Amino acid sequence: MRVSPCGDALCAKLVWFKSPNDEQGRPRVDVNNPDPALRARPLLGLTVLHGLRHTDEDTWEGGEVYNPDDGDNYSTSMELQDDGTLRVRGYVLTPLLGKTLVWSRVH
Repeated sequence: MRVSPCGDALCAKLVWFKSPNDEQGRPRVDVNNPDPALRARPLLGLTVLHGLRHTDEDTWEGGEVYNPDDGDNYSTSMELQDDGTLRVRGYVLTPLLGKTLVWSRVH
């Protein structure tokens, strides 16, 4: 993921995969997207997180994250930890009904 500003919010794009190609050697595409017109778009370079707004010193909220594994969008918040990792929480309705991912910086 590459997290960067987009307008007055933060976004994240998929910029690297351990296995960027499918079993046939073709670049991975968004096969689980509910919109058939988007299923052929490449996952590499896809913006999957958008709209996060800075709410506190190391906290962003109000965004959405797209999960290409299931084709769904989830509300999201993000918090920068003291160790430099990002805790990204995707959820439905309330943060209590969600999952947290920890993203580490690649040097």
